[in-house]
Parts: sequence; structure tokens; C-alpha cells
Amino acid sequence: MKLSITSIAALVAGLFITTQAQASFFQTYCSNAEATVQTAGGHLKSGITLTHRDYTDEGKVDTKVEDTTHNLTLTSEDGPVIESRNTNSCEGSNETHGIASWHKTYVEKVTITKRDDTLFDKRILGVSQDQKSVTAALICEEFGNSQVFCGR
Repeated sequence: MKLSITSIAALVAGLFITTQAQASFFQTYCSNAEATVQTAGGHLKSGITLTHRDYTDEGKVDTKVEDTTHNLTLTSEDGPVIESRNTNSCEGSNETHGIASWHKTYVEKVTITKRDDTLFDKRILGVSQDQKSVTAALICEEFGNSQVFCGR
């Protein structure tokens, strides 16, 4: 089957419009108390950021190190939920469509390792003694919204 450039362009445009029409959004940000270990996942930002600390004549110098090569992996253990809120505009409404939204704050313990099994720099804050992992307890905020059917 041969497709013309116009057909391919129309197909790609249709797929783009279809995926944009879902009207949903979510984002999670996590950080430890000093913000030396940070994670993010969702529509706005995704990734892991660690902190490299040096000491100079002027004092300590912290440098944020983002995982731009996607070499880091994260395993997590969920902790307690601090707060959770959910809303749905369908409740008490005669509309056929509505918006559901949520906001959750929780604790998460993470262990970060390297996919290629190389060691972390010893100046990465939170690095284990063998330099194979970084562990931290994080506070996370997750929020999002989505278009929903009201079931009428």
C-alpha cells in the first residue's frame, strides 16, 4: 500500500489532534528535606536530579546534576499518605462531561542506582559507602486532572 505525502500528513495531524483532545494532566514532584535529591514525573518534567557538593576556600558549593543520559534507575517504597484530595465536577451536576482532579502528598523512600553499574562520585550527597547507590526519604506531591464522563 502506497501512501501519498498528503495522506501521511493528514494521518499525523489526525493523531496529534486526537491525542491532544484527551484533556488530562498529571505531575509529581518529590524532594528530600534539603532538596539534594529530587525526582519528577509527568507532563511538565520527568527526571532525577542529585546534588554534587564540593568544598572550596569560600565554603561549600552545591551543583545540581540532572540525569540527562537516562543512566539512573529508581526503585521506591511507598510510605504514608500525608494528605489526599479528590474532586469531581459531575457530583450534583446534570452535565454529561466534567473534570476530576486530585492532589496527594505522601512519603516515598527511594534508592537510585546506575544502569551501567558505574560508581557514583563520592561527592554526591546521600551516596552509599560503596558508591553504588543513593538513598533518600522524599516528600512527594502528585496532582492532576482529567476530563470524565458523568454517566448521564
